[in-house]
Amino acid sequence: MQKKFVSNLLLLLVVNLLVKPFYVLGIDIEIQNRVGTDVYGNYFALLGFAFIFNMILDLGINNYNTKEIANDPLFLKNKFSKLLALRFLLFIAYLVVVFILGYFLGYTDYQQKLLLLLGVLQGMAMLILFLRSNLSGLLLFKKDTFISVFDRMLLIAILSYLLWGSNLDSFKIEWLIYSQMVAYGITIVIAFIFLFKYIENVSFSINKKFIASIFKQSLPYLLLTILMMMAYRLDSVMLERMLINGKRQAGIYAKGFRFFEAANMIAYLFAVLLLPIFTKMLSKKEDVSDLTILSFKILFSGAFVITVLCFVYNKELLGLRYIEHIDEAAPVFGLLMISFLFVCIAYIFGTLLTANGSLKTLNKIALATLIINVILNVILIPKYQAWGAAIASVISFSFSSILQVYFSFKKIPLKVDSRNVLNLIVFISGVIIFSYLSTIFFDFWLYNAIAFVLLSTLWIFITRMLSITKLITILKNE
Repeated sequence: MQKKFVSNLLLLLVVNLLVKPFYVLGIDIEIQNRVGTDVYGNYFALLGFAFIFNMILDLGINNYNTKEIANDPLFLKNKFSKLLALRFLLFIAYLVVVFILGYFLGYTDYQQKLLLLLGVLQGMAMLILFLRSNLSGLLLFKKDTFISVFDRMLLIAILSYLLWGSNLDSFKIEWLIYSQMVAYGITIVIAFIFLFKYIENVSFSINKKFIASIFKQSLPYLLLTILMMMAYRLDSVMLERMLINGKRQAGIYAKGFRFFEAANMIAYLFAVLLLPIFTKMLSKKEDVSDLTILSFKILFSGAFVITVLCFVYNKELLGLRYIEHIDEAAPVFGLLMISFLFVCIAYIFGTLLTANGSLKTLNKIALATLIINVILNVILIPKYQAWGAAIASVISFSFSSILQVYFSFKKIPLKVDSRNVLNLIVFISGVIIFSYLSTIFFDFWLYNAIAFVLLSTLWIFITRMLSITKLITILKNE
């Protein structure tokens, strides 16, 4: 299984690194600059609101589906059509809930229009994730990898033309949504083609008993999705609703969040790969210690270097792409990247607990995380605005990841060599020292940042956080 994980991870990383960060840091940030902080802040807050309730579109079905197919591939053939029909019903319910709550929150007619478009977009995005959960459950990682970036490739082409290839005087935020709809629609068709031979018949019959059964079985996944989605996305909604200058503060928060999101897209790939692999290994009573430690080392070593880089050079990095409010957004960005580090830890150990079926534990952790996040936002946002929301994010996600690590070791017999712990401590200490030394190397910050990355990358191998020899051995021998 380590060979399957490493080989497919390399493919996923290469493909996604070429596409997704370019979209977020190139296309999306250019759109922010074109439409302005206030307009984009309004869009970002509405997007966060739409994201919070997209758990209605899922009901925890994607994780449940991946696990069931990984255990029994015939589950796809027998249940695909019923799950597809259920998703259509959930989409209708989602739109109703979003519009009712949007009305009571006092959104304007224009905001309600954007919510409708974003709601349709969320439905399409969740359908893609559902189709990918089938590919992932079948361990068809190459096809899943293609689908994971195909929509972004199309979106880059469409938006590049609108931004730089046309003679348009201005860019409207609605064009971003329309472009996404086109890209998602084509991607859905391709995903269906990939799955066609694994599905006997596609129908849209509604089976009440099946829906009740799926809801009962996926309820723990649904609750987890709801709690974590709210913890991730409430910040921008609370900023926009609680403050007089809420749209601007949400836009300032979004500047740092987009960098966070670009890094998070890559880290999330670990969870996508690990869930079906962990599930299959645990169902066979196999030891997951080596794979857990290996995946943690790979993800944490890269994430820690990125986090420290972005924290130390937050203003300079934002200045590469943004025009407005850089001084205000820089400290927010630095804190959000610390949150990113803890989210990465959760991608390993939270996924392990999910594969183990420890949903009750995960839901308790998620509920506590959400409560802490909301309380801190209520206290900090009125005084510190976007920076306060970032502080709340760091505290709540560090709490969540630490508990997930603790319960992973408590519930699953993980074996960790003491040398791995020592290597981790030495690695962290060295990278922090390099970050300080790098600021005095040259007069130009970019040279210092490059020096820091090079030294830290070398340090990863010196401290044996990663071993090229071991990775090659895994790829050759397993």
